[in-house]
Amino acid sequence: MERIVFRLKKRSSQCRYPVIEAARTSDYGWNVTGYQSLEGFQKKELPDWSNSPLPDRQVLSCPMTKTR
Repeated sequence: MERIVFRLKKRSSQCRYPVIEAARTSDYGWNVTGYQSLEGFQKKELPDWSNSPLPDRQVLSCPMTKTR
């Protein structure tokens, strides 16, 4: 699977996620996920971390499809 991860050093007030991961899911599909911190990205696979109700562990995931 192809993926790229960005750590934004400066972000606008409209972007609340400083770490962004884009992962290819198919020939036309991508999943983009925003993390509250680099630590959140690094620990995303840990059982106590994923699906946690704590605000600093919340992520935003958005599927995207290439149309052209």
